Amino acid sequence: MRKGICFKKTVSVIALCLLAVLNGCSSENEDPEKKKEFRSQGLEFMRNGDYASAENAFEMALKQSNGIVRRIDIDICYYLGVCEVKLSEYDEAIDTFSAIAGIDDTQEDAFYMRGKVELMKGEKEAALSDFDRAVSIAPSRYVLYQKIYADLCDYGYESEAGAYIGKAVSENEKMGDYQHGVFSYYLGDYDEARNYLEKARNQKNDDPKLIACLGRCYDELGDTAYAISLYQAFIDGNGANAAIYNELGMVKLKSSDLNGALEAFQKGIELEDEGSMQSLKFNEIVTLERMGEFSRAKASMESYMREYPADRVAGREYEFLKSR
Repeated sequence: MRKGICFKKTVSVIALCLLAVLNGCSSENEDPEKKKEFRSQGLEFMRNGDYASAENAFEMALKQSNGIVRRIDIDICYYLGVCEVKLSEYDEAIDTFSAIAGIDDTQEDAFYMRGKVELMKGEKEAALSDFDRAVSIAPSRYVLYQKIYADLCDYGYESEAGAYIGKAVSENEKMGDYQHGVFSYYLGDYDEARNYLEKARNQKNDDPKLIACLGRCYDELGDTAYAISLYQAFIDGNGANAAIYNELGMVKLKSSDLNGALEAFQKGIELEDEGSMQSLKFNEIVTLERMGEFSRAKASMESYMREYPADRVAGREYEFLKSR
């Protein structure tokens, strides 16, 4: 998996040529230690939410290449593409993920991420084509179907989203209880989902993703009080968890416990978990709005929109808050 590469200039990003970008030519002498150092810096910047600095660090890492594409280069380019998405540099991100796929067409994450960006740009058919390619490469990678489902639902394509869940079930006959439960939940069969997840819980009861989905099932089945107790018991027994705080906040918000919901979202935010941060911050804003705290909600939304400019739902909510 080594190929010689040249480099070229794109609109605004520097990366590997077939991995989409470098301004000028590669170094004759590769410096693997500097490459690793810049990569580590980029990851640290990403953890802190500083995607512009992370982008620069990953570009510097790629400049250390000698023209031979190695696994670490693809890895760096993938992170670079994620930064470009976070910075709303969608065309550049598509170039980067296309280049990764071009040099190694077994990289399902590259096809998935390109599809995600195409969805952001309103290019539905192109997105579906890339999503199909991603799951064809890794038909038993269940989380891929889940991500595609969530992305399509976010953009209002519920029918297409459901089709991917149906495909996951039909193409994976040996699916375990946990995945059966998750996919049953997505298909709206909450009773079956709960039963599968409870069986899985007996073997793996400390998995926050399992607990999150199980709590949602109980909530959908009308037992919100048990869902709350389930989430709280997990936190008490396993320690603070941002995703579980988000779920706890959501069920409390649904049951009109606004103070409890706000407390849960804020405790989750304090953990600075990048994977849950966007959802927690948005839900905090919604809760403040429900509480009539419009000035606080507006200030938080202004900060949120600077950080997540591609969130169309938040954009509409922001317009409402500006009118208050």
